[in-house]
Amino acid sequence: MLTLTLSLTPPDVTVHVNGVESHRFPFSALRWSPEDIEAFREAPSTRGQHLYRLLFPPGSPAARALQALPLATDESGRLALQLEHEVLHAEPWEYLHDGQTYLATERPFLRLVQAAFPMPALTERLRLLFIPSDPLLPFDPDRPSHLDLETEWKELEEALRDLDPPLDLEEVRPPTFGELQKRMPGEHSLILHFTGHGTVQGDRAFLIFEQPSGRAAEVPDRQVTAAWRGRAILVVLSACLSAAPAQGQEASLAHRLCRQGIPFVLGMQMTVPEIPARQFTTLFYRYLMAGEDLFEAVRQARLSLLSQSNPLAELLMGIPVLYAAETGRAILRPAGRGLQVRPSPRPNLSALPVPERGFFGRQEELVQIGELLTAPPRREGATFQPRTLTLHGIGGIGKTALLRKAAERFAWAFPDGVLAIALEPLPPIETVLAGLEASLGLPEGRGLELKARAERLLEALQGKRLLLALDNFESLFKARQEGTEAQKAAAAHLYKFFEQIPARGPTLLISSREKTELPGETLIPVRGLSEAAGAELFYSRVSARRAQLTRRDCLEVARAVEGHPLALRLLAPLFDRGEGRDVQDFLKRLDQHLSQARPKMPEGGRHDTLQACFDFSLAYLEKAAPELVAALARLSLFRGDFPAFLAAPVIFGSERLLKEEEDQQTAIQEAEALLLRLWEFGQLEREILPLGTTALSLYHLHPALRPFAAARLDDAGRAAAEEGYFLAMRRLGYVCYPGTEGGGIYARADLAQIARRALPDLIAAASLRDDAEGSALCFHAAFLLTHFGDLDGAMRLYQQSLELEERLGDLRGKAATLHAMAYILRVRGDLDGAMQLYQQSLELEERLGDLRGKAATLAMMAQVHILRGEQEPALRALLVSLQTLSQIGAAPEAQTVAGILADWRRQMGAKAFDRLWQQVTGQALPQWLK
Repeated sequence: MLTLTLSLTPPDVTVHVNGVESHRFPFSALRWSPEDIEAFREAPSTRGQHLYRLLFPPGSPAARALQALPLATDESGRLALQLEHEVLHAEPWEYLHDGQTYLATERPFLRLVQAAFPMPALTERLRLLFIPSDPLLPFDPDRPSHLDLETEWKELEEALRDLDPPLDLEEVRPPTFGELQKRMPGEHSLILHFTGHGTVQGDRAFLIFEQPSGRAAEVPDRQVTAAWRGRAILVVLSACLSAAPAQGQEASLAHRLCRQGIPFVLGMQMTVPEIPARQFTTLFYRYLMAGEDLFEAVRQARLSLLSQSNPLAELLMGIPVLYAAETGRAILRPAGRGLQVRPSPRPNLSALPVPERGFFGRQEELVQIGELLTAPPRREGATFQPRTLTLHGIGGIGKTALLRKAAERFAWAFPDGVLAIALEPLPPIETVLAGLEASLGLPEGRGLELKARAERLLEALQGKRLLLALDNFESLFKARQEGTEAQKAAAAHLYKFFEQIPARGPTLLISSREKTELPGETLIPVRGLSEAAGAELFYSRVSARRAQLTRRDCLEVARAVEGHPLALRLLAPLFDRGEGRDVQDFLKRLDQHLSQARPKMPEGGRHDTLQACFDFSLAYLEKAAPELVAALARLSLFRGDFPAFLAAPVIFGSERLLKEEEDQQTAIQEAEALLLRLWEFGQLEREILPLGTTALSLYHLHPALRPFAAARLDDAGRAAAEEGYFLAMRRLGYVCYPGTEGGGIYARADLAQIARRALPDLIAAASLRDDAEGSALCFHAAFLLTHFGDLDGAMRLYQQSLELEERLGDLRGKAATLHAMAYILRVRGDLDGAMQLYQQSLELEERLGDLRGKAATLAMMAQVHILRGEQEPALRALLVSLQTLSQIGAAPEAQTVAGILADWRRQMGAKAFDRLWQQVTGQALPQWLK
């Protein structure tokens, strides 16, 4: 190893090589002019070459020693700098450049430190504490509003799983300094990985942890080093300025930690972008936990940054600084295998959309929410003081995004889980109950009466530290005022159920345009984004004309629409596509439109602003792309998410989709292009649904925009759109049914995902027709509701289908519907009712000569007999079913019935079943059943 020791004796810096003086250079040569700073930003190698000439002048012992240093990745090839004065730490030595390459990428490079404390011993098993701190700091356009800590955790976990080291990977939540201290007793060889923010103030360095509420907690370097000293062998500070010196000898936190006895410390000497920081640390751990030398792991991670196409690649390469007080023990991975991952509990937020292009601002609101959510629950005798937090604001203001972010950030405070429930479109109460049962680990209660099922859940919720995130709560009030009788009843049941939850312990976090009046409600107003955050949102959505924008311009746009995030999403693509000669002309046109539109609108405030921005956007589209306006109006029929193949019949009409397969595929491709363009203009939201090796784009019209779009649909357009809408849902229901070719949702998981999201539209479309096609859609939609647990909703649709079949004289359809209704009654325990419907279905099948249907019904009736304890009738029914299926050559169904017999024999016991078989058939049990 080549060690260069630099000491300062003004006016010179003395360079020693492995303890022997090599040469001196003037300290003034390390000064930076404004030109030097600018040149470094453009090309770091310029400063690197200057430093190289100072350390390795031609003919010097240092130059000869470097030339003799082997290009080896072990200790023999290392280059170490030992800096003996505080000002020398300010220089970015990691950029040393010999005119051809950076030395830190050619050979292991480190800053050597003389430690004041002995090194901790390695253990047979390591423990890595991952500390993801993203405090709610005041908005700063030069710093990301919110770090993507979830991605960093996943990347780290994935890297370590591939290597399976003997290591415990543990996430520290909440990322408070006190919580970290709770995790460290008894530990002396930890790996501490802090990711977040650092800062330097005067002669002090700080790591910024969080308070429980999410507020920043600046912990000074002395407190950090006092707590961590002697407890870690490696500290990774993926935080800006964590290796940046200031005005004191040990202002660099990384340097101080190393001096205080931590053998290896990685820090950042400048502000580092989030994504490159993740890439560096992930690759570093890959090499380290593969058993590589730590110094070589750092070198490889530097190379990964340098090899990227990023224009800042050279600058990024030298930002990490490695301080080392130990040069002999550089392989940290113990022998053996056995990775154990201990993440903090993850919230179930699958019901909420993921903001596709980031989350902006809302720091103040999140702190307010955090202070309320993380406060300890207060008991009032056998119950708890109710706690309901309502994020209250107009449509499109960002309540759902804030709800999701708050549930993610404060999930650690709810050890019994976090569950999100979307209430737009209004779900059946059975769906809500099933989701809660799954969250609590309860058996699904589909066989229980609704009241008993709800009471069982309420008892299970007693004393639980659970967070329910309820989105679009105003949908309950809308259903109670404007819905059908079934919707009014469902809304009443849901409200009553939610009303009983807070006093039992769980917390409700709700987004709503209206007050909920639920117990313990606290309203948290959600207004427009701050001007700074709104400006950043607008800027992020502009690409082609971004060079024309100044920060002041973006602030003016945000101010014009009062920070309304959905309005900003609509405006940004208009400007980007050429509306206005420049941003000032764009603002002038917008201001004229807003001034003319607002007095005509009834809502007032930001809601009028949103409608005016929507109209402003569509006025542009009517000139530039009128086909998009027409398509958007038709798409307002959709309640849920829709892919292109469902949107195509609605956009183009049913005639286009009744042609040849090739024409249909062309229409779907054209629909996909229209949907993508509408998404690019901010009119639609999009979610990418992974489907194995492929993906499907699902689109959604924001509820706040739906009435504006629907108002542009005339009667003729609505009639055509509804016809296509019905056709789309009819086809979806058909292909999802298992009895059709292809196996339906049982054979294709992707269909099940699409069908679940399309349920509101399937139900709505089922009421559009009262003919045979309408009856078939009712039947298929009811099957899907049964599959997803909404038995009441399924029974309503089956009844609707049955009434149509009776009016149309469709005996075959009636038999199938009675059979399906009997199944629901059987699941609910109404065996007499089920048997009665099965008998009616059987009579119709016999009348029609439907042998396959008759066999299926007999098999179901047999299972009811078994539940009743009626063994002989059960066996006779199964034998007739099996014989019938064998006669018509229905082998798969026959195997199913044979399986029922085999299962029954196992449950009943072989001896008892064999006696029953002999008694009913007069024959010995066949060999195939044994």
